[in-house]
Amino acid sequence: MSNIADYTSDVSLRLSQVMNEIGVNERIVMKQRRSVLLHESLGTLTQQLQQRYINMYFVGSQIEGTTTRGLNSDADYIWTICNYHTIQDWSEWKQGICNLLMIQNDTVSPGYCYLQMLRFDVPLTHYVENKYTYTDKTGRTLLKNTCIMEDLNTLNLPLVRHGPAQTLQGRYALDNDIVHALPCLTWPIQARQWLDRPNKGQWPTADMKEYCRVTGCFVVPVGNKNSANEELEWRISTSLAERCCMFNLNITQIRCYILMKMIIKTFISTHCPDSITSFMCKTVLLHCVSNTRTNFWKENSLLPCLTFCLSTLYHCVLNEYCPHYMIPENNLMYGRFPQDTKRFLLETISYVVKSNGHALLEIKSDQLGIRIQNSFLEGVEKCSEHLAAQISGCILRNTVMFISDINMFWLLTTTYFGDVHTLSQYLLKLLQWYNWSQEKGKTVCSSLVKLFCVTLGSVLASTSLYRQSSVTRKAFTLMSLGLDSDVASGKLKLASVFYCNGDLERTDLILKNIEECYDLSVVETVCHCHAFRHFPVGETFGKLCYDEDDEYTLIKRQHVSRLHDLK
Repeated sequence: MSNIADYTSDVSLRLSQVMNEIGVNERIVMKQRRSVLLHESLGTLTQQLQQRYINMYFVGSQIEGTTTRGLNSDADYIWTICNYHTIQDWSEWKQGICNLLMIQNDTVSPGYCYLQMLRFDVPLTHYVENKYTYTDKTGRTLLKNTCIMEDLNTLNLPLVRHGPAQTLQGRYALDNDIVHALPCLTWPIQARQWLDRPNKGQWPTADMKEYCRVTGCFVVPVGNKNSANEELEWRISTSLAERCCMFNLNITQIRCYILMKMIIKTFISTHCPDSITSFMCKTVLLHCVSNTRTNFWKENSLLPCLTFCLSTLYHCVLNEYCPHYMIPENNLMYGRFPQDTKRFLLETISYVVKSNGHALLEIKSDQLGIRIQNSFLEGVEKCSEHLAAQISGCILRNTVMFISDINMFWLLTTTYFGDVHTLSQYLLKLLQWYNWSQEKGKTVCSSLVKLFCVTLGSVLASTSLYRQSSVTRKAFTLMSLGLDSDVASGKLKLASVFYCNGDLERTDLILKNIEECYDLSVVETVCHCHAFRHFPVGETFGKLCYDEDDEYTLIKRQHVSRLHDLK
């Protein structure tokens, strides 16, 4: 028994070290979460500036930090359409907006609901007959879950449906799963027992449950495939609550989840794709964490923790029963496996469990198997610091690329029209939100404020130069406020203005400063200027869509005056 304990402890520590080397450690996980949360806030802020009733949320492995470079996980978004008021009780009805009542009864699949349309003026059912509605025997008008998807099809984007998600495909939008959802401010009735359910390890904590309760839920447009009313059902999603739970896992639990996904990818997905999903693995992990003591999940126990999770997954497949973590009546594996698939899954999981860790040597993702082997060899050079720097750099680059995407969007939607008033209004709103926000909000607003200052200043300066008049102090001030938005672009624009204005001394001073700062050993060019097309003077282009070659094509919308480029 002592030899077994020594073996599992030694292998667990080596496995933990290898996971640390490939970036599964507290520092990288937190850095990834902060980066994606910034993306989320910037995306939502962009929608709000345009007065669109949409909030954007990241869910899944990217924001949880539960992925690696080798797993190459998708980016999962939820876009909530906030001009609908989804309620669970008639007392929550509000006047003057579109109210949708969630119906959760015995006729609806567990984890799903119907949405009944209510009137704007009084809390009564709203009778509407069109292709998006269905009137049942009791006279209720129910909204079909196809309404959102059919509306998205009018955008002429290369969207492929996978369950409730729309996947953008093409060179510019790979592996982005977008789920459009309706928000509900109250916690789902079907999950209320979870709030009161005691846990062996006192996890999740009371604070976590309270946070989950106040976040409410979403309803997403997809029905149960085994239901006779699939078109009328909407899935109840507790994604933000699940995200909260994942944020409160320790590093051993996160490593365990990532290893489960690697095992599924290596041994199962190639033969039976989509049979066992990452969400099932996450659900199994959350159940395991809830039913064990916290001190069980330690670095020197990683192998037993992984075995425990895989054994739990084995029994779920055996019984074809994997209860949703927060809505246990929703069985994620009901009717999912044909007998031959089930037999293969059981044999494969059993093989990995009984191998006592040896099966992990076969995992090619992130060279995990090779790294484990090398951890037992003396004299093998470790390059964990170099790899960690690469991963950190990749996270930073992704953040900057996203900000560049946002900037290009605003350039496309405003400056082609020389819309100074709109830019000024956006900048004013951002400054107001900056003053009202907490520390996180200030960081997000500041990122856009600097870009807007440079853009607005450039437009004003271009206008003055085009009219052959002096550049205004306001234009110089705005451009100066955005100088540190990046290393060079803001300064280059200001230098161009000084040059066109005849101030060669200041032009030379700025260019020398750029040359000193632009050290190629620490600076990388990240810019989407190459995506712009050069149009004839007098024409402007607006609406974005995809052509048959999956490239952005700018469709000519109208003829207006276009500002000359700075020469």
